[in-house]
Amino acid sequence: MSGANSFKILIADDNVVNQRVLHDLLKMRGHSVRAVNNGLEVLKALESESFDLVILDCLMPGMDGYTTCRTIRAADPSRTNPAVPILAVTALASEADRRKCLEAGTNDYLSKPILAETLFDRVENLLERKGSGAGERAPASADNAATAPGAEGVDRTRQLARKIFKSLSSRLEADIVRWQSELAVHLERNAHEEIRLLAHQIRGTADLAECPQLSELSARLERAAGLRHGTEVRALAPKVSDSLERLRNMAHAKE
Repeated sequence: MSGANSFKILIADDNVVNQRVLHDLLKMRGHSVRAVNNGLEVLKALESESFDLVILDCLMPGMDGYTTCRTIRAADPSRTNPAVPILAVTALASEADRRKCLEAGTNDYLSKPILAETLFDRVENLLERKGSGAGERAPASADNAATAPGAEGVDRTRQLARKIFKSLSSRLEADIVRWQSELAVHLERNAHEEIRLLAHQIRGTADLAECPQLSELSARLERAAGLRHGTEVRALAPKVSDSLERLRNMAHAKE
């Protein structure tokens, strides 16, 4: 499928950098793309417009991707299309996570960090199946390794991510300051679920920014918070905050 075949795609991701990477990659491919920030905005968009594909981040505040997908599938056909193809995108990558996505009603699954050629493969497979009238479900894809792109595809994604980071440096700095503040507040309240979701969001940005230390620390914090290991959470939180500060200084230096 080439860029000459343009489809309307709706993206939902609360992380502005992830959102922009998906948006710009699909625009490069010739598609018409609309991006929103959460599940409620997805439902409103589907009631006002017709889309050929929805790409959902699984972990969003408020209405997450799983709930959003189930709501779409149960929707009144007179108000929206409950059969619209849905691609789940998340940093979670276990077999249980894949099953959870498919049980919620998604057609396929893609793990982060996003690689350009893998994204195009998944998207275009779903769009081709939609156009041919094939069954609702595409085969479940294991992860990025299932259709691993070559070095060119990886480089293209990284180059685009760097370009986006440079253009969003002011926004990224503001997000980092907000994340540091929210982390401190959640830590004070022992709000483990909020810390888990925040760490997940930070990890997504760290992966795209190619910050392995921040990515590892935020992944460890996400796991510890999910297991409610308070001592580990309290040990990791300041390390994540310090690593965020280094990323903020990097973003400021690139302005």
